[in-house]
Amino acid sequence: MSSKLPKTLISRFLQWYSSLWPIPYPKPPYEHICPIGDQNLRCKAQSVDVNVINSAEIQTIIQKMIKVLRKYSLVGISAPQIGVSYQIFIVEFTEKEKNKFHHDTIKAREMEVFPLKVFINPILSVINNRKINFPEGCACIKGYSAIVPRCYEIKVK
Repeated sequence: MSSKLPKTLISRFLQWYSSLWPIPYPKPPYEHICPIGDQNLRCKAQSVDVNVINSAEIQTIIQKMIKVLRKYSLVGISAPQIGVSYQIFIVEFTEKEKNKFHHDTIKAREMEVFPLKVFINPILSVINNRKINFPEGCACIKGYSAIVPRCYEIKVK
């Protein structure tokens, strides 16, 4: 003897049951770094319309980026790293962060403190093409670093 429950009753039961422990899925912009492989890290970011730079949406993204940058003690962060595909990046290197490095490292890498800077729709151009190689990490790949060649001097507009 088998008894079958109507599909609507099962659906209602499952809906009720899952409501007991709702899983709040966060929406971007996140307060964490997206892991490598995230779709926002795999595509070209969109430029920001200059007419909306002061909008609540863009200002919220910038504030979240600053929060995440400081939460994870990063030197730089881009909007795609918090789940938003916009051409925005932020950099900051504080005295506190600088003091975490040995004096010889600071001297060899010519490290200098610089204040918080927000760049929207940046255009980068090389000023000095001489390559420098230093270990660099990426917040999207926790615990991994590699020697990364960079141009000695660039201009960000």
